[in-house]
Amino acid sequence: MKFLHPWSLSRDSSEEIVNFNNFISMMNNIKDLEFICEACMKVLTVDLAKVRELLDYASDRLKKTDVRNLNTAKISSLESELWSTSVRLDTFQLVYQSDPENMKWCEFSRADLLCVCKQHLQQGQLSQASLIWARHWNNFKSVLSEATVIALLNAIPSGMKVSDLISWIYQFIPSVLCVTPQSMQHVVSWTIKSIKSLEVERSNWLKLGLDFAEKVLQSINMKPYSHLDFYHQQLLVTSTHCLELIEMASTLRQLQQLKENHKIHVALADFMQSDKSEVVSILLGKVAPVDIKPLMIQFLRKFMLDNSLVPDMVLSECIHRILSQSASWWYYYAEAPWEDTVAAVIPCINDLGVRVKCIISVLKMAPVPWSATVVGIAKQGLEVDNPSIGLLRHEQKMMDVKVVQKKYGFTKFLVQNCNLYDLMHQIRMIFKQGHEDMLQDALKYASLTTKLLEETYVICIEHYLEKGKQKQALELLDSLKTALIVKCCQRIVFRAQSYLQSSLHHRVRISYMEVLRSLGSRLEKAACIMGDTFLNDIPFQEVRNMHFLHLEFMKRLSLKDYSCVQSRSEVLSECISNILSATDDLTIIYCKVGRLTHLLQLSVEEGMLEIIHQATGNGNVILACNVMRNLLHFSSLSKSINQKLCLVVFHFLQTSFTASEIDACAQLAHSIASKACTLCSFDDLPSWLELFQWIHTALYITASFNEHEDVFEEMKSKAQDNLTRWNFTPLYKDPAIFSDSSQVMLFLKELFLCRLYHNAPGQMDNSNITLQLEGLAKQLQQQHHDLALVRLWCSLNSWALSMPDDSQSSTLLSETKRVAYDSICALLYKVIIARRFDVQLGLALLFVLGIDAAKQWLLHSLETFKQDFQKLSSVSCLGVLFCNYCKLDNKPFHFIHTRCIWAKRLAEYGIHCTQILTSNTAQNMEILQSLMKLKHVDILLILEYCSDFELERQECLLMYLETILMTWEPEFEIEKTVDGGEVMNVLNTDTEVARRCQDIIKLIENKERLVKHLTSIFKRLNYYNYEIYIYIINLLEQLLPSHNFISKKFLLMFLRKYRRVQGPKQEERDKWLHFPHSLTLPEISQWRLPFLPLIGSKPLLVLTPELNLKTYKQWIELSAGLGIDTNNICVVTVQQTIQARTTSTDEWRISSQDALLLNELEKCVDNISDLQTASACMYFVMNRMPPGADQVAAARLCYTYTQKWVKNNGDATAKEKLNDVKHKYLCLATTHILHQYDLNKPNYLQLVPKPLKLMSALYQDSSIIARGDGHIVCFPDINGAVEDLASLHEENYIKFCLDQLNKWLQPKGLQPGLLEDTCGLTRLLQNNKETDDSIEDDLLRACYILKCREGSSLVNYVVKLAFQLGLGEECPVAVQLRALKCLMAVSCTDMLEELTGRNIIDIRQMLNSLQYASELEMLGYSYSVSSFESCNKLELVKGIWRTQSNNPQALIVIARLCVEFSIQQHNIWTLLLKQMTKYSMVRELEVLMLHVTDLGHTLSSKEYVGAWESVLFTPFLKGEKEDACIHSLILLQSCPILRRINLNVIIEHSIQLHWPHLAAALLPLLEKDAFYQQKEKIVSVRGAVELIQNLQELASKGVLIAEKAIEVLQPVQPGINH
Repeated sequence: MKFLHPWSLSRDSSEEIVNFNNFISMMNNIKDLEFICEACMKVLTVDLAKVRELLDYASDRLKKTDVRNLNTAKISSLESELWSTSVRLDTFQLVYQSDPENMKWCEFSRADLLCVCKQHLQQGQLSQASLIWARHWNNFKSVLSEATVIALLNAIPSGMKVSDLISWIYQFIPSVLCVTPQSMQHVVSWTIKSIKSLEVERSNWLKLGLDFAEKVLQSINMKPYSHLDFYHQQLLVTSTHCLELIEMASTLRQLQQLKENHKIHVALADFMQSDKSEVVSILLGKVAPVDIKPLMIQFLRKFMLDNSLVPDMVLSECIHRILSQSASWWYYYAEAPWEDTVAAVIPCINDLGVRVKCIISVLKMAPVPWSATVVGIAKQGLEVDNPSIGLLRHEQKMMDVKVVQKKYGFTKFLVQNCNLYDLMHQIRMIFKQGHEDMLQDALKYASLTTKLLEETYVICIEHYLEKGKQKQALELLDSLKTALIVKCCQRIVFRAQSYLQSSLHHRVRISYMEVLRSLGSRLEKAACIMGDTFLNDIPFQEVRNMHFLHLEFMKRLSLKDYSCVQSRSEVLSECISNILSATDDLTIIYCKVGRLTHLLQLSVEEGMLEIIHQATGNGNVILACNVMRNLLHFSSLSKSINQKLCLVVFHFLQTSFTASEIDACAQLAHSIASKACTLCSFDDLPSWLELFQWIHTALYITASFNEHEDVFEEMKSKAQDNLTRWNFTPLYKDPAIFSDSSQVMLFLKELFLCRLYHNAPGQMDNSNITLQLEGLAKQLQQQHHDLALVRLWCSLNSWALSMPDDSQSSTLLSETKRVAYDSICALLYKVIIARRFDVQLGLALLFVLGIDAAKQWLLHSLETFKQDFQKLSSVSCLGVLFCNYCKLDNKPFHFIHTRCIWAKRLAEYGIHCTQILTSNTAQNMEILQSLMKLKHVDILLILEYCSDFELERQECLLMYLETILMTWEPEFEIEKTVDGGEVMNVLNTDTEVARRCQDIIKLIENKERLVKHLTSIFKRLNYYNYEIYIYIINLLEQLLPSHNFISKKFLLMFLRKYRRVQGPKQEERDKWLHFPHSLTLPEISQWRLPFLPLIGSKPLLVLTPELNLKTYKQWIELSAGLGIDTNNICVVTVQQTIQARTTSTDEWRISSQDALLLNELEKCVDNISDLQTASACMYFVMNRMPPGADQVAAARLCYTYTQKWVKNNGDATAKEKLNDVKHKYLCLATTHILHQYDLNKPNYLQLVPKPLKLMSALYQDSSIIARGDGHIVCFPDINGAVEDLASLHEENYIKFCLDQLNKWLQPKGLQPGLLEDTCGLTRLLQNNKETDDSIEDDLLRACYILKCREGSSLVNYVVKLAFQLGLGEECPVAVQLRALKCLMAVSCTDMLEELTGRNIIDIRQMLNSLQYASELEMLGYSYSVSSFESCNKLELVKGIWRTQSNNPQALIVIARLCVEFSIQQHNIWTLLLKQMTKYSMVRELEVLMLHVTDLGHTLSSKEYVGAWESVLFTPFLKGEKEDACIHSLILLQSCPILRRINLNVIIEHSIQLHWPHLAAALLPLLEKDAFYQQKEKIVSVRGAVELIQNLQELASKGVLIAEKAIEVLQPVQPGINH
């Protein structure tokens, strides 16, 4: 043997051949086969080819040996050793093909291949390790343990290529899990760790990691393509550890989706955290705002649904999480970086309530002033009808407040946490900074409350005053409302008073005082509007007086002291003392004391008394006397002054006795006392009388009393003084007489001479006098000297009356009267046309004319001046007076006079009624109506008019009452509320109306007629004047105490405060046309409802637009008064609400859009007493709600109300309706559950009316099988869906699950009528495959159902089935087997041992026995677990072969028994392989051949070779897909008889199938001659470069020999021996 060693031979190949031949010759002479085999296996030759020849030689010697001369077992052992060495040699050549040295083979042949494999793993040579493992893993089974698996996985260095790892796991994982399924957790942990390590350095790690995870899962879940399973272990990927890997793979796929579709990169740890809501927040933060909606639609909604998240709540939390990080951003930034993001997220929130709350939170945190984005967000919230809308408007107000805070630096203050004092302080700080727009800023800041708003105006006015800007202060004051003006004035006054108490702030004090002077007129104006009750609360004049006291008299008083009379009196005393000490000038003293008493609001008399008192005390009697003389002019004195005066006079009298002027003093005291006695009250009279007696005594003592003192002179002097003050102005004057004035003088001279020298009248020439008078009169009249002529006539008339001769005088009187008649008429005309009507002169002239002439003149004048109102009035007035004096009929004149008077009076009221002079009764009534409509007309004027025009008084009073009530119009203003709403305030109340009407009602005698008239007015009154309606009702309550008007009155009181929801409709406008005074509705109709239609026959028509969820409760309280059924109000409310809210959409919404709406609707329907109506109402809601959660909730409510209806009234109609509603509700709820769990497929939706069929169909969902197969997708929660459906339909979920389990655990036997021919066999195999697939699917379903929420009960039941515990009847073995498989699939080892009370080894052994017992039972052999374990397995195999060798299922059982129980009889194996090859059981052979690599001489049999060729050639011969052919190449790597396989068949068919790269992969396995031949052929089909690329791809799929093929296809390098 030493000549064969490589180091003992020379380079001469001929010598090598000679030595080898000599060695063979020597071995031929040796009979010891053991020695020969050992020598051939251990000899070290020059090259490996000689080793293989020696191994072949030893194998041939064993075959030629007579078995009778040697132990069969020994031969088998030797053959196994030879074959093991041969396989190891093949492996060595494949692994080290580039450098197959003999010395390495020497080491390799003796090495522990598991250690070699580990070494290659440690060196990163995964391809070599994979080859070794693939070809020899069957030899490692006995030593594989969890520790070994962990060591092998940890041996792989980090940073390996994923393609290398994949080639390794393809070989490693299936075989390891087949032997040690408990190693699953270590494989998964290593895989996850490897995937995580990819994230560090690789940019495309997601694709690599996902690919790796999928390949690992495929390896774990690699099902045998046959029914041949040697270890019976359920390697279901539904196990806990495998689910971790599935979750990892699913996560990678989602990350890849985010990266590819949305350009989002997220760290694996962040995405896999348990808080998935945080993951959503991270994703939203990594995407552009414009891409948020696509992200929500394409990814996030399903992501949240899969993770059982409520989308609205998650999005709300995300928004709040974003906002929580920007608490103080609103004043630091102009815009927040999150605005666009939040604006994009908010529309994705379906629930309107949640959306509005988020909007409010955003508005609270948004920087101010709001950007266009935030304004848009606020607008979205305002468009939603939600109870929180008030808070949103509040935030709009707060935006203005925050802007002011930001502007003025108040950012550290939270307005909502500040009290009123703090806010006022901040407003003062705003004014202190003195910006131009400080008032507008302050008003914005103060807009939170009305009180603070008023305080702002006050503070601003105070600020202006403190800065000396009185003009701005007054302008602002004048712009305010009356009530606020009063408040500001009050604050100014008290503020001024506070400044008066301080010696500081002189400039501010002066500013306040200057403004006080202007407040008086404003307060008076306010008093006219509000009444003067508030004036007593504003010490306006007092403060001014206090200021002037300090300014003029240096006296500083507090308001408290000033309000005290005693304090003011003390100040008066002090100041007078100072005045008297400062001057003796009486005028100055009078002036100052008068000013002082005025400022102290004391009477002047009190000041004088104080002067007298102090002067008397100081002995200044002269001053006291001078002052006392002024007291003589008083006309009345108050009681207190009287008392003081009495004491002062008494003191003065005492003091004056010592003075030199005692007489004058006593006389002065007497005058005062005497006057006081006439003016004082009875209470004070005794004191004065006593004092008066003392004064009499003093006068008597001084002897200066004159008892007969005449007071007439004093009175006379006073009268004369009064007369001198009269101013007499003549009304009429004639022009000066210039022409021929001498004639007048001559005439007068002649008359006086006649009067003096001719005492006898008879001596007078009357004709001459008359003639001269006529000429003179004519001359005077021409010159318009009518007054002079009349006076001349009067004088002449007086002279004539004094004549003793009556005849002569009467002749003269008549003649002169005739001459003066025209002048009298002319003078009368002047009286009529004068601007000032002289009634006395006119009457005198009429009397001069005489009764008849005067009456004739008056009548003529009436006709003359009938077109001249002023002259006619004067003529009628003279006529009435003249007729009254003369006792004549004055009707013609009185009629005209009365109308003239009223025409003049009406003109003062703006009514120009010239037709009144000729008006009739109807026209007088029209004029009266016009007069009644005036606001300032009182009842006395109306009554006087009625009297003068002889109108029926009671009728006019009723008409006046009607006019007042009908013409009253409310004056109102619209005021903005703090929350941004609007409120209407009526400014003019019905107080004035009530006062005027009350005066009228007192005069109306017929109260019944009054009631009828008020009732008529009530029906014709303006619909919107609620105040007048209320007043009329109050009147009717007084007039008709027995009638009940409470309901109408209560309704009106409610309507006054109510604002209508919608404006007037066309029907309301049409009704208004019946009002004649206006063609259009009044403006107030936009705010108020029409009252009369509301209480009419159809009030619900008016009320319908007003009914909504906010107002219906108010109207329910009024329903009795309106005569409307409460049920109708609620029904209309629901209808109106639903019609206004619902939108048409076919999309099913999983989450509620407006849960609050349904809650409010439920509260509304609760008020319906008729349960049938309530049910119908909710049915209406249900049918009109948008599909989804809201409709289901509405259906639930409808079902509840219908149940109540049936319970209350169990008639057939109600029960029928209940069935309909229940069916509708259950269908909607079932549909919603399907949508919730993403199971809204058409085939399931069709089964909605059939819940049990639907539940069963759901458990047939393909996702359960896919989940069991380890597919990397997010699966719907079937268990949760079915459980919810069972709860909804009141089905027993546990019972249903048990029924399903019993169905799925039942075995499906073989179909009868098995055929022996090939065609029948094919159908048999297909039937078995379909049956077993169905069995496998049912097991997956059973495993899945055991993971439901009630799984513990189901698992206990399965335990009983598997171990026959507590069951009444014996359970079939197949059911036991399937139950135990499910149990092992869903339970971890510890839990399994706890449930069963057995260790895991015993359980697995029992599973194995049950598997065999079950399969034998299918073949017709009845075995229990115990009988199978105790039987002879060889005899069992022989028995099965004898009876069922043509049954493929029996062949599978035989193969498994032989492998598992080490039955190695050559004849059994050759027959078995031949039969399986015959039936083309390729997939079963594939599994079997991998487990029979140590059968010794069987490996060299043609049956064994045929079996391998059948497995390897079939995909190529049948032209199957490329993947199937690649799988054959992978199997080829594990084939122990590579040299005996005709690889040319595969190569030829690969080329025919246009897969030359598959043929190229086999080149390393060919002999030298075949290698070159096939290589040239393959390269000619496809170029080497392309082949290498294809081989690289092939290597990544687990074809390890492809790497060797790449090496042999590479260009030849010098020095390398190929």
